[in-house]
Amino acid sequence: STVRVSSSADLTDGILAHGIDFAPGQPIAWQLGGPGGAAPDGMHTVYAQWQDSVGRWSDVASATIRLDRTPPTLSVPRTSLQTGRQLGTSTVPVAVRWTALDSGSGLVAVRLESSRASGAWKTHATTLTATGSALSIDTSAAWRVRVTAADAAGNSSTRTTEFPFRASV
Repeated sequence: STVRVSSSADLTDGILAHGIDFAPGQPIAWQLGGPGGAAPDGMHTVYAQWQDSVGRWSDVASATIRLDRTPPTLSVPRTSLQTGRQLGTSTVPVAVRWTALDSGSGLVAVRLESSRASGAWKTHATTLTATGSALSIDTSAAWRVRVTAADAAGNSSTRTTEFPFRASV
């Protein structure tokens, strides 16, 4: 048996004229776009045919897919003292704001993390719709925050910022 995959619907004698043949169940390297080069991000139709053990080809099947190789657009997180909150004796309320957009497959998650004194990253929130969050940080160290945005195609962007101040009360 053989499978033929193509980004072109062109036929020769009822068989896909362009594409790559492979044995079912075997991984292959294949690039959407064919002889003209790589296809741009967006909607594309992929065509396939199967050949049986006596050489007969199936009708052409097709599927429309969204090609997305572009990571989300993500702003550098902005930090500020959170208004309307009381300062603690050893903590400070901090607002973190960002913008995340993806025009390809769409955002599936945005994660906010912080690191105290360049230590391990701690996750505070994973969301889809938020463009900001609040943290309560202790005043004994400098802090970093990072935001990671991921899209449905598995692309991601990460932006990190140091706090513009070391909190002290």
